[in-house]
Amino acid sequence: MRIALSGSHGTGKSTLLAALDTDLTKVPSCTREILAIAKRNWLDPDDIQKYVLMREAVQLQDDNIIMDRCLLDGLAYTYYLNETKNTTFVTSSCWLAKKLEPELTKLTHVVLFEPFKQVKDDGVRWTDEKSAQYIDAWIYNKVVELNIPYTVLGRYTSVVERVRQLKEIINEYR
Repeated sequence: MRIALSGSHGTGKSTLLAALDTDLTKVPSCTREILAIAKRNWLDPDDIQKYVLMREAVQLQDDNIIMDRCLLDGLAYTYYLNETKNTTFVTSSCWLAKKLEPELTKLTHVVLFEPFKQVKDDGVRWTDEKSAQYIDAWIYNKVVELNIPYTVLGRYTSVVERVRQLKEIINEYR
């Protein structure tokens, strides 16, 4: 079983994973940690994106896991950067992303999060609505295209209710 909590920045994925009591291996997002280190060390943005993609692809090799972000998110962000930043700095990341896309079929279920209207600026996450809309649309369209079972959690649903819904999803696959 490989369940992914997926969606744009600031929607409550990390909060939900932290609140969940489960025997599944909980895999936290690596993105914020990688970005924080990269910003301090002036690492090349293309290399950063490739590292995120590879870490997320490796996570899909495990079983009985629930992931805060997954390769699906990494791909969406890579394509967003490629289409909107008007630069070639993600060229090799896009090549790698295309090679890794078939790995998405390993996902058992994707939990999608409706975006919040305003994301708190923590100095690492993006806060603009345009990127959130692109990311969420790309993820949704890819999940539908690959026929991966999914559930959408509403933006105004409490953490307690989200945990209850997530436990129901987990129990469906036991």
